[in-house]
Amino acid sequence: MIDWMKEAEENEREIIAWRREFHERPELGNKEYRTTETITRILESLGIETRKVLKTGVIGILRGAAES
Repeated sequence: MIDWMKEAEENEREIIAWRREFHERPELGNKEYRTTETITRILESLGIETRKVLKTGVIGILRGAAES
């Protein structure tokens, strides 16, 4: 099982850089095209399946193994 808190702590610098990138280049509501592209790229680089919703939404789909 993945310890998500440990993973976040190990990747803290990268996560902070992402947050700063989003806030340094704000986009208007429903026009967050650059943000959507960045989030999609990040999720897919982590092996997370993505789905686009509406104009600028993105959903990361986490799949787990079903327990018997």
